[in-house]
Amino acid sequence: MVLIMNGECLRNLSDCEVELNSIKDWIDSDKFHKNVRFLVNYAIVKSCGTIENIYKQIIFDKLSENVNDQNKSYLTKVLLNSSSNPSFGKIKGTLENVGGAFAANFDERLKNKNEKECINSLVGLRNTFSHGGTITSSIEDVIILFEGAKWVLLQLEDCINA
Repeated sequence: MVLIMNGECLRNLSDCEVELNSIKDWIDSDKFHKNVRFLVNYAIVKSCGTIENIYKQIIFDKLSENVNDQNKSYLTKVLLNSSSNPSFGKIKGTLENVGGAFAANFDERLKNKNEKECINSLVGLRNTFSHGGTITSSIEDVIILFEGAKWVLLQLEDCINA
């Protein structure tokens, strides 16, 4: 997967990937340790939060091109500093609010794609955990969902920079 997003976003994706793989290695060394569940829950929150921050940054970077500081400040407040689960629907809704063909293009690219469900499942797991639910997914599941969510980010980036 080739991403052209800014360096900080690429670094954050890479850092998250390294962290997820380190957690997997630790869990693989002792699958029955009492901290396995905690680490999987952490991996879900970490990966979903990373995807959220990057999706918002991709949109911000595009919208803040050649705008004055006042408009950049507004975009920072309403986009970067907001809380928004990175589900397909939320990302599409943000693109609809921006206008243009972004949302339709994004929707078409993800039509019938499994990766769309990856990002939604990752968000669902985070919401389950944050509302006190029990997670039964494995670290391998989390890594697969994160990889699918990264693919969605690539599609988002392609749509917004087309």
